[in-house]
Amino acid sequence: MVDADTFSVEMIRSAIIRLNQDRYQVHTTLFVEPGRLENKMWAAFMKEPGIRFQTIPRHSVAIASEPNDEAIVHAMQELSRLSDVHGLALLTGDTDFVAPISKLQDMGTRIQVLVEARKFGTISAYKSAGVEVLPLKLLRKRRSKVLAVLHPDGTGSVKLDSTLQHLPYDRFVIQEQTVMKLMRKLGYRQEAGGFLHHECAKFCFANQLGPLTVFPHQVSVACVHDLVNQCAGNKSWEGNADNCAFLLPFTKPTRTSRKMNTYGSSQNRAVFEGGGPFILKDSLELTAQALMKLGFLDNELNADFSEAMFVFVNLSEHKKGLRKLGLLPDPDDKSTDFDEKLHAAFLSTKSAGQWRMLKNQTETIKSLAQTLKQVNVLPRASDSVYSVEEIYEAMKAYAEHCQLPFMRTFNGLRFRILRHIERRDPSMRKEVDFDR
Repeated sequence: MVDADTFSVEMIRSAIIRLNQDRYQVHTTLFVEPGRLENKMWAAFMKEPGIRFQTIPRHSVAIASEPNDEAIVHAMQELSRLSDVHGLALLTGDTDFVAPISKLQDMGTRIQVLVEARKFGTISAYKSAGVEVLPLKLLRKRRSKVLAVLHPDGTGSVKLDSTLQHLPYDRFVIQEQTVMKLMRKLGYRQEAGGFLHHECAKFCFANQLGPLTVFPHQVSVACVHDLVNQCAGNKSWEGNADNCAFLLPFTKPTRTSRKMNTYGSSQNRAVFEGGGPFILKDSLELTAQALMKLGFLDNELNADFSEAMFVFVNLSEHKKGLRKLGLLPDPDDKSTDFDEKLHAAFLSTKSAGQWRMLKNQTETIKSLAQTLKQVNVLPRASDSVYSVEEIYEAMKAYAEHCQLPFMRTFNGLRFRILRHIERRDPSMRKEVDFDR
C-alpha cells in the first residue's frame, strides 16, 4: 500500500523491487487523488501488471480528516481479515501509522514498513514500536547538500555543503536514545513524544550552545550529543521554560530536477530558499511576528492580521500540520481564538517547526501577470514591468470581474485568484475559515 500523494513513481518501483527480493508475490495499491489519473506518466504506471489504484476524493471530505491515511488504515484492516493474504507492506514517509500498525500486529497481522533509508527518525519510531522496517535505498543516490544552522542569538542561516556525511543508523540510534533521555529529563520532551530536532533547537538556545545544525534533522541529534559530551560534569543545563518558538521556513517545493545537483533534493532546495531557522521569544504578539517573518503579514498591502491567518492556514502543508496538532480553526472561532491556536502550534515541539513561506511579491507578479492580462485588467504589452501597486489594483479588478469573495490584502487576493484558477482540480480540498 502506498500513499501516492507522497512518493514518486521511482520510489514506488524501488519498494516493489525490494519486496520482490524476498520472493513475495507483490500486489500494489496506490491511494491517489482523482486528478492523478490525468498525468500521463502516472496513468501508464497504474496500468502495469500488479498495480491497482484507489482514488480518494478530497473536496467533499471533512477538513478535520486525512483521507489517504484513513483509506490506507481501513484497507489494512480489511486485508488483515483475508485468509489468503500472508502479509502487508506499507510505503510511508512519516510516523502517522505507528499506532494502527501496532494494533494490527497485536491481533496477529504481519506488517512490514518500507521507509527511505536516510529517514533515521522515522525508522527508529517504527522499530521502537516493534514494527518490522525495510530501509529503502533509492535507485539514484541523492546526497543532502544543504545545512540550516541556528545561531546562539536566535537567528539562522543556510549554506551548501557537498561533503556532508551522515552517521550509520546504528550509531544514530545510540545517540538518539541518549539525547532523548536528556530532553525528557529537562522537560523539552513530553511523554507523548515530539520532534527531537525541535527539542534540540530549544535546548541549545536556552543553554547558549551553538551554532546548531538543525537541518538535516539527524545532524542536530549528533551535534547535541557531542556538545553535551564535551560539557559532561562541568555544566548544569537549563530546563524547558516553554518560552520560545522555533521555526524553520521553507518555500514551495518544486518537482523539477533542475538544480538538484546543487541542492540534493527538492526538499533541500525549499529549505535553502527559506533562508534559515530562527527563534522567537514568547509574547502576546508571537503569532503576528511569525506571520511577518514568513511573509503573510506586513505593514503595507498585507496589514490585515485575520486575513493573514486565513491565507496561512489554507496552505496545504499548514492544514495538514495543524490538523495533526488538533489546532485547525472551527468555523465559529473568532480571530482571537485562532490566534491562540496558532500561538500554541508555533510553541509546540509536536510540530517539526517547519512552516512554508509565501514567495515574495516580485515572483507573484510574474506568475499572475499572464492571467490578469487575459481579462484585460493589465493594459501593457507582454514585456512590461509591473509595480506591486499595479498588480494589486489589477487583482482587485479581476476578483470583481469573477465575483470572488472580498479580500483586503495582496496575499488574500492572490489566494482567491489562484484558487479560482485551480477550482476544477479534483485534488483541491475545502478551504478552512473562521469568524473573521
